[in-house]
Amino acid sequence: MAKTSVVIVGGGYIGATLAKSLETDLDVTLIEPRDRFVHAPAMVRGLVDSAVREHALIPYHKLLTKGRLVKSRATAVRAETVVTAAGDEIQADYIVLSPGASNGSIFKPGDETIDAFRTAQGQTEQRIKDAGTIVIVGAGAVGIELAGEILHRHPTKALSL
Repeated sequence: MAKTSVVIVGGGYIGATLAKSLETDLDVTLIEPRDRFVHAPAMVRGLVDSAVREHALIPYHKLLTKGRLVKSRATAVRAETVVTAAGDEIQADYIVLSPGASNGSIFKPGDETIDAFRTAQGQTEQRIKDAGTIVIVGAGAVGIELAGEILHRHPTKALSL
């Protein structure tokens, strides 16, 4: 008897967690265009520490041991089918849409590739290193954490929050 099939569109926090938790009991397919999961909260420190940045870019191919990863973007969803950008039609008993969010641009990639995101993070890290004075507008949780990370890494920086 065939296992129940589930296609999960989007490998963010919910999609990746769901795929991992279901793969033992169900036939799971995760559709995700990027090759790495981005642990966005770690990117606050990753902005000033490239080693942390690399640890927070987690390869999707290591996520699933029994499920299947399809590196593509979903372009259409029908009753029991997901169509990928490559034109593949993936059948499923259940389809879960987990598109995620694209906010927090310096801590999380938008539509760009992981390599473009790495480059942007590295450029921002260099700007922080080169800056004489840093001003962070916004003293919410992220602003305060970013200020702490910058001052931890560069304790002599002039920083205003």
